[in-house]
Amino acid sequence: MRKSLLLSSALSAAVLGTPIAFADVDVTDERTDTLRTSEQGTGGDNIVITTTGRVIISDDPGPGVILDTDHTLVNQGSIQVGGADNAVGVQVSAGVTGGVTNEGRIEVSDTEGPSDEDGDGDLDGPTAFGTNRVGILIEDGDTFTGDILNTGAGSIIVEGNQSAGIRSLGRIDGNLTNLGRITIIGDQSYGIDVRGGLSGDLTLGGTIQANGIDTVAVRVGSVIDGMLFVDGTVESSALRLSFRPTPITSRFVDDDDINRSGSAIQVGASLLGGFYTRGLEQTETGLNSQSTIVARTTAPAVWISPEFATGTPDNIFFGAVTLPGDEENDIEAEEFAFGFVSRGTITANGFVDGYDSTALRIEGAIIDGTLYTTTFEGGLYNAGTMASQAYDATATTILVGNGAILPVIQNEFTIRSAAEGIGANSRAVVILAGAQVPTFRNNDLIIAITSGQGSAYGIIDQSNTLGLIENTGAISTFLQDENGQDLLADNADSPEEVAERTAIDVRNSTIDVTFRQFLGEGEEDDEDIGVRGDIRMGSGDDTIDVSAGAINGDLYFGDGADTLMVSGTARVSTSLNDSDGDLSIQASGGDLEILNTETATIREATFGDGSRLIFQVDLAPTNAPLLDVSETATFGAGSRVTASLSNLIGEGSSYIVLRANSLVIDEALTELENTDAPYLYASTLSRDANDNDTLILTLRRRTANELGMHSNQGVAYNAAFQTWEDNSDLGAAFASLTNAQDFFAAYDQLMPEYSASAIQFAIASNDSTIGALSNRLDAARRSPDSTGGLWVQEFGYFADRAANSFGPGYRGHGVGVAAGIDRPAGPFYSVGLNLVGAASEIAESNGVDQPMTALTGQFGGYGGFEVAGFTGDFYAGAGIDRFESERRVLIGTFDQTATAEWTGYHYSASARFGRDLEMGRWYARPAVSIDYLRLFESSFEETGGGVGIDLNVDDRETQTFSSTASFTVGGRFGDSDSWWAPQFRIGYRNELGGIDSDTTATFAGYNNPFTFQAEDLPGSGVILGFGVQAGSDYSTFSFDYDADLREGFVRHTARLVVRLVF
Repeated sequence: MRKSLLLSSALSAAVLGTPIAFADVDVTDERTDTLRTSEQGTGGDNIVITTTGRVIISDDPGPGVILDTDHTLVNQGSIQVGGADNAVGVQVSAGVTGGVTNEGRIEVSDTEGPSDEDGDGDLDGPTAFGTNRVGILIEDGDTFTGDILNTGAGSIIVEGNQSAGIRSLGRIDGNLTNLGRITIIGDQSYGIDVRGGLSGDLTLGGTIQANGIDTVAVRVGSVIDGMLFVDGTVESSALRLSFRPTPITSRFVDDDDINRSGSAIQVGASLLGGFYTRGLEQTETGLNSQSTIVARTTAPAVWISPEFATGTPDNIFFGAVTLPGDEENDIEAEEFAFGFVSRGTITANGFVDGYDSTALRIEGAIIDGTLYTTTFEGGLYNAGTMASQAYDATATTILVGNGAILPVIQNEFTIRSAAEGIGANSRAVVILAGAQVPTFRNNDLIIAITSGQGSAYGIIDQSNTLGLIENTGAISTFLQDENGQDLLADNADSPEEVAERTAIDVRNSTIDVTFRQFLGEGEEDDEDIGVRGDIRMGSGDDTIDVSAGAINGDLYFGDGADTLMVSGTARVSTSLNDSDGDLSIQASGGDLEILNTETATIREATFGDGSRLIFQVDLAPTNAPLLDVSETATFGAGSRVTASLSNLIGEGSSYIVLRANSLVIDEALTELENTDAPYLYASTLSRDANDNDTLILTLRRRTANELGMHSNQGVAYNAAFQTWEDNSDLGAAFASLTNAQDFFAAYDQLMPEYSASAIQFAIASNDSTIGALSNRLDAARRSPDSTGGLWVQEFGYFADRAANSFGPGYRGHGVGVAAGIDRPAGPFYSVGLNLVGAASEIAESNGVDQPMTALTGQFGGYGGFEVAGFTGDFYAGAGIDRFESERRVLIGTFDQTATAEWTGYHYSASARFGRDLEMGRWYARPAVSIDYLRLFESSFEETGGGVGIDLNVDDRETQTFSSTASFTVGGRFGDSDSWWAPQFRIGYRNELGGIDSDTTATFAGYNNPFTFQAEDLPGSGVILGFGVQAGSDYSTFSFDYDADLREGFVRHTARLVVRLVF
């Protein structure tokens, strides 16, 4: 909407600024001589070049059109001037009143251009050949009154060195607006070059593209009384590459392919209405795209410095930004308290190895011994994206230099810096010596990422003026390897590191600096809030005050009386360093985790109700305290002390965690102990027997019973623990777990499947097969004619077993197809053979594994007979099985997967006896059955998971033997030609022999077997079912559903049968 407002303002201004004339002179044909407004009509007139009109001047500097009287020029056609130096498309004389509106094409071009001289597929030689060419030129001298407007349909193309698309040498009393496209090709040139000043706004909409050595898309060299409004795309580059050079592709790159352009926007004078870039806006037709400023070069994308002033330099001042309102559309004016407001995107990309990049550079300049300053009223406000990228070089997103005065830098969205390669460094914000930035506020994301060999910095202050840093968002720094994996810097006790991962760096400051991290208004604490990286304070009396979010990085305090305050929901995990030992810790809540590998010396510490002090003890110094307090350490009522581990410590050990001149503990030590220690270890606090002011923390590995393991978990505990000690990554993952729920969720992932789920799904498949056979035999028995047939059945099943004290639960499903053929034979009303194929997927209810898959093929025979109203059915079959598993172990950031394949076979038998009791159309059928199934699974070895994950599992056999009593009520309707029959079933199943299943396994590479025993299912359960059958002389159809319901277990089966009679 703001875009339309500005466009309307520009168009209105263009119309209102036009002198009244009785008629325009329309140019509808081709002209080859210069047109002047003074030569039109009687004493001059407006010129309109229509869509069919054009002015073409070759081999002559022109201009194509001269506005030399108080009139206007509207170009809807084409103005082309080419082939000569000093060529001008449109020239506006000094002191006139009028306006220029371009709705067509203005082109000032070379008659020759660069060519592919070496045949490598890109252009070679100079960017351009001519010089001092301008698309629209406002002459120096008296003020021109009126607007210069390149509309959305307009384009200006200029080819030439030391040239410009639009250049104002004199002052403009009006607006300069681009909504179309401006392309400048040549060295030391400009897309828009404002040298003479502007009373209105400079609006940069559409696209402005600059290509050439040291060429700048937009330069402001004189004061603009209004606002610089970026509403479109502004970009600069001198590269001739469509790809980034790499060691492999660099042999195709010439020196002139990697030239360096100037900035996208260069400002050397005041902007009294401020600097504004538009972000995404909702309009009636949807979201507008946000503005974009891009530089692919070493020059900053936006560079603000008095050194770019035209003529005599002066101090630069950016006034506070105000966006106009619109009463008609009920839009209020929007006033900002900042002179620089960015809601769009500002991006710098070095693109070529060794090319530094900077997105935004703000500075003063020393010229002839005088320091000229740059001041932003209210400061800098970013609600868009600012980003920098470099390769084998340094990427800096915001650089504030000597002479820059910014009361506040406030980030409301993203400031990002990324660098990769050897010697690469990423720096999100740098404030240099001589700048003045007293306050920095971050309410969203500041991130610096370095991949390869180099350092990453979030905020660097070298000005000694930054006294307050506030954070309600995230300030994150990352060091990554060449594959993008995060390299967490080792905890260091001194600031001398080869590569730094520093989120906040004020180490050169001598003033008092305060860093505050807290929740923004209406926000809730979460893992996204906080600092990732080191914080390096200076030599003043510094304070770090954290009441929410996390600090994950080392804290370095210099000289001075420093304070670390922890409260609320804060989580500080750090290695503490204080150069003079004059640090006071004040904790009234939250967590403070000490990660030091050498003793940290401080002055005093007070821990109040709700606070928790955590010592990472496995890397602690030997026979020395982690925390040495020169005065008093006080633990108030409600405070707690516990341990953390970066890895396992075997059977356990004792550690000196704190020594003080005076140790005051308001509660008993048993109360001070926190149970949230590593779950694997029992924790005990005690005072040193020889020094009552020394605190000892003892960890002892818990037994399986103390951990609360059931019998199956317990048999593998010692064997698993041995592998954790041998696999440091896995050991670290288990050392980080602090409660039973997380521990067992992780531990159970290491175990093989031992809950007899395979047999249960084999039973489900077998039940479906037997059910299909029963339906087929029932249909054959009730068929009016004794006929055989071919039948096909689709079936599906689902099973769910709850977790119990012996093992995890599981659930899964399967589908299959059964087919058979049968005939009457002797005393049997039906005898036949059948084939079955089924596929199942089975997964732990609460696991992260991919489901285990089971494929089954089975062949069998069946038959049915009837004697004196009693019926009997029998079935016997055997089959082969194939299993595949992907067992994933996911514990925090630890993520490994073990895979395996194995085979098996099974055989089964079933017999059913019943009697039909006829009652007219209805019947009742009591029946009993017995079923037997035995499954053999071959041994298998897992691969891919690594030490402590991969298992070798022995052969195992599982069997089940059960009986079922059922009662079915059904009816039959229709006649001998066609009929249908619904039925309802209820029954009771009892496991006669239970399920016998042992699983013996070892961790791959170890000789430590352990055996799991699957718990029997509840011995009995209810069977419920219903079905419908239909048939004729040529076919039968049936659908059946049954459910096996037991305590903690349910199995569903459904069957669809189609039979063709022959």
